[in-house]
Amino acid sequence: MTILRTAVFALLVPLALPQTPPPASVRGTIRSAETSGPISGATLELRQVGGDIAIVYSTLSSSDGTFLLGNVQPGEYRLVAKLAGYLPSEYGQHRWSGTGVSLNVAAGSQFRDFDIQLTLAGVISGRITERDGEPLGGATVLAMTPSYKDGRRVLQMVQSTVTNDLGEYRLFGLQPGQYYLSATTPRTSNFFRPTFLNSPLQNNIESTNTSALVSGGATQSPIYYPGTPDMRAASPIDLAAGASVSGNNFSTLPIPLRHVRGNVGGSGAHVLLAPLNPAPGSSGSPRDVDARSGSFDFADVIPGDYLVIARSVDKEGRVRIDVRDADVNNVNVELQPGTAIPTHVTIDGRSPVDNDPDYQYVRFNLIPDPQILGMTGAKYSTFPDGSVNFDVTVGEGYRISLLSVRDAPPPFENAYIKSIRMGTREVLKTGLRYNGEPDAKIEIVVGTDPGSLSGSVTTERQQPAINTTVVLVPDAARRARSDAYKTATTDAAGRFQIPAIPPGDYKAFAWEDVEDGAWQDPDFLRRYEDRGMTIHIGESARATMTLSLIR
Repeated sequence: MTILRTAVFALLVPLALPQTPPPASVRGTIRSAETSGPISGATLELRQVGGDIAIVYSTLSSSDGTFLLGNVQPGEYRLVAKLAGYLPSEYGQHRWSGTGVSLNVAAGSQFRDFDIQLTLAGVISGRITERDGEPLGGATVLAMTPSYKDGRRVLQMVQSTVTNDLGEYRLFGLQPGQYYLSATTPRTSNFFRPTFLNSPLQNNIESTNTSALVSGGATQSPIYYPGTPDMRAASPIDLAAGASVSGNNFSTLPIPLRHVRGNVGGSGAHVLLAPLNPAPGSSGSPRDVDARSGSFDFADVIPGDYLVIARSVDKEGRVRIDVRDADVNNVNVELQPGTAIPTHVTIDGRSPVDNDPDYQYVRFNLIPDPQILGMTGAKYSTFPDGSVNFDVTVGEGYRISLLSVRDAPPPFENAYIKSIRMGTREVLKTGLRYNGEPDAKIEIVVGTDPGSLSGSVTTERQQPAINTTVVLVPDAARRARSDAYKTATTDAAGRFQIPAIPPGDYKAFAWEDVEDGAWQDPDFLRRYEDRGMTIHIGESARATMTLSLIR
């Protein structure tokens, strides 16, 4: 009877089945960045990050701008909004050329009230003519924006097109901002389709290979709007969101290309002509000629500043020249034997030994200073006894950096140069320059115990600052070294983490919107110097801090 009663009771009690969580969903509204009004018909895509199979959830915004992406499987995603005539926008994105933040979708997650703003794309158009006023068809027109490279303000090409038979050009799909234009006449009249570089529309419009624009060379130096061969005298064009700025007309000028001729004081040399400030859109790579006869002649040289570099098997010489209104003749380059400076490397915290296998993970790059585009520097490995010899030329500047080594053990994954001394001089911060000192010797100490920094960034309302750029700027003495700056980006909770920081003094900044590399420009950094937070990173330290957002 007891068994029977138990069985009947079990039938009357519902079984406790596991609850299935509701499917995850993402809701929000698409608005105009200019009017804040709703935008209908925009395409919303929720794309999974990583994975072997591309998973994409897609929908259109309704008449009131709202959207719903339902039945989303758990995973990491990025949310992007697109609409013809507008710049694509990603959730958490601050800059049009930047990226947003990912969403970590768990089972049953309900993401609501996501507002994404779309910004109207702009247009710049005009006409290119020859000096006599005739339309110039087939001219390559570049749209360039100011950016930073190694702390210098440079122009970066973002889009190019070619004029039609009436000399007309039209650059479209442009972000709001400041633009510079240049026009170059090709050797042939081939017409190329538009090329998009670093443009938000590059994924939506078929593009051509940039090499097509420069492979034919040019019979003229680029002319910059409103009609000057000097890039420094170019006038910017300010483009507002959705604006169409027309009438940007200018003429090309027949600036003849030049010859650079000279002699090498030695035999068996190759000579390179390296541009120090290459024009945007040009290859910018050094040109190489055979000068084994003792003389050289570079033809079709665009006016500008150059470095003539002559090299033989064991010798090198350099001469800086300025190519302007005439051919440059009688350039004499004297070859000098390279000097191998004895160098000893010490791994901090270890006693010197004659045969340490860990030195195989210590490799260096000797980089010319200033660095020349297309010249990466010489690479050196350290011998088991800690010795290495750097080959340098008298009077030339260099910087020494560590190279990452694949499969290096943990102590050397985040190794850094702690100090570099040549004689009594510390040259880690200032750079290496050998002036012929007798018995010169270099001592390098490599550290393997970097610190780290983690923390968060908050807005003026004490809310998490999402997708914010956090930068550690080194003390003034180390700011000439680009590898001394460390960066990170905050996540969806406003948190950040910067690992592998060489010990030293820093200032931490958190910008909502900043051009990449701008912090290496002294003029830019001077405007924000008092808004950075000073911090010292010690060896193996795990520092934390909270930063205020800089808008």
